[in-house]
Amino acid sequence: VPERKGLAAAIAAQVRYYTSGIFRGQPHPTRKTPERRLNPLQQLTYLALLNLLLPLQIASGLLMWGASRWPHAAGAVGGLPLLGAVHTLGSYLFLSFLIAHLYLITTGPTPLAHLEGMATGYEDLEDLEEPKGQPPAVDLRR
Repeated sequence: VPERKGLAAAIAAQVRYYTSGIFRGQPHPTRKTPERRLNPLQQLTYLALLNLLLPLQIASGLLMWGASRWPHAAGAVGGLPLLGAVHTLGSYLFLSFLIAHLYLITTGPTPLAHLEGMATGYEDLEDLEEPKGQPPAVDLRR
């Protein structure tokens, strides 16, 4: 769960990094630690995916599947036309999440440098030049 204090600024910095800073070789705005492996934008994205989009997809899919059995339930939320549109939008959002991950795999020092971290959830951090006041890079494997 992202910390609320400074969240808007942290997300803005992350978006600036992904849209322009990454192409200019600027340093990543968020430092990974064992306690905070995800940047604020990732935290917010996963929070929304797991708590909003996934339940919406499940509910809309079940209502579409059961519309012939429970027409009153499907009708109460707008019927099949609305359920179909919501479910399709959710599918496109999940697809965009997948495409973003496939792109972000290629943003490391080599085109597949981030593949292991995204596939397994574990990542070795290299000893790079440390910002002042920051702890040294650590291996996040447990």
